[in-house]
Amino acid sequence: MNYPPLRSKPRVVQALAQLFAEPKYSIRKPVVLTYSRANVLEKVGKLPSALFTAKEAMHLLCLSLDSARKICQDGLKLGLLVVAKRDGKLIFYRKTTRSLDTEWR
Repeated sequence: MNYPPLRSKPRVVQALAQLFAEPKYSIRKPVVLTYSRANVLEKVGKLPSALFTAKEAMHLLCLSLDSARKICQDGLKLGLLVVAKRDGKLIFYRKTTRSLDTEWR
């Protein structure tokens, strides 16, 4: 069997090269919140652990609908809330276990 000389350039097989390629890391953008982190933690702590909409959060937190939506969006960005389901334009949120842990601190 003829082997290439030791000092020759290595041959690259494209199908195998994909297996050994290093992933390109992207710079993560910082989370931009509308309200302060402490305020979001406090408001999300008052929300129920069952499914709820921004309109229900509005009544529970005594806020305007726009403010309740922003609190829910900030909760999503911090990982305190998740989108449980969507029904057309209606978004149902649910607390994560992470938000339940922060209530006890």
